[in-house]
Amino acid sequence: MRVKIIRHGKVNMDWKKKYTSAEYDTVWDRYDEMDIFPITVRTAPYENGKVYVTDMKRTHQTAEQYLGVRNYEILPRLMNEVPLIPFIRSRMPIARRVYDILGRIQWYLPWSRQPEKRKATYARCDELIRFLEERNEDCVLVLHGFFMHALIGALKKHGYELDKAPWLIKNLCTVEAEKKAV
Repeated sequence: MRVKIIRHGKVNMDWKKKYTSAEYDTVWDRYDEMDIFPITVRTAPYENGKVYVTDMKRTHQTAEQYLGVRNYEILPRLMNEVPLIPFIRSRMPIARRVYDILGRIQWYLPWSRQPEKRKATYARCDELIRFLEERNEDCVLVLHGFFMHALIGALKKHGYELDKAPWLIKNLCTVEAEKKAV
């Protein structure tokens, strides 16, 4: 079974350098509604393989533009991005990157303000892998960067061979995983 994992295309949105915590929450809500920049290159899905996307329109647009498919299945809960909220409540503007980095660091910690902790994310990865293995078909997953990191680790743990394991997952980053029949 082969699994091609693709991070969605770049979202067409301008970011400010600093936000209050309330603004940070609002800007992520807006990000979820924005379109991606047009994709001018293509890659092919597996022949006769299934394409799965999240419930975010940026993954749908990526499947349509990058893979050239409109026939895809939405797996919202299993593949959605790991939620990110401000690490503190603040009326003082703080650099967006500080919110991003400290929010993701908190994901690792047991006392985190983040709504989904590391253990829950990895449980979701395991459930997604079980779902795919039950279907036992080549497939493409179009999803989000942070969840993609977690999924790559889970696939390795489940015995998949990866063509690469990137530290930095940019838009349209593609990783292919294969599990040889035993």
